[in-house]
Amino acid sequence: MPDKHGFNHLPHWGETFHQCIECEWPGFGHVVSEPDRARHARQHERDRKREVERKQRENLAEGRRLKRQAEREDRLARGE
Repeated sequence: MPDKHGFNHLPHWGETFHQCIECEWPGFGHVVSEPDRARHARQHERDRKREVERKQRENLAEGRRLKRQAEREDRLARGE
């Protein structure tokens, strides 16, 4: 079960190792401190936010392109 930072706590022979559920960082057999887990989780949040913003910009550009195309076709249909 992942913790609040998205890390699994994997028991192995009396030790507990940490592993990110999104990217499996740092691999098996490593213990990651709470501040490092929080920092890593924030990096994933920033990456997701950047991806959402990039998609929004692409959608906005496509909407503007379609609007210009519709205006151009409207002007041509009216004979301007």
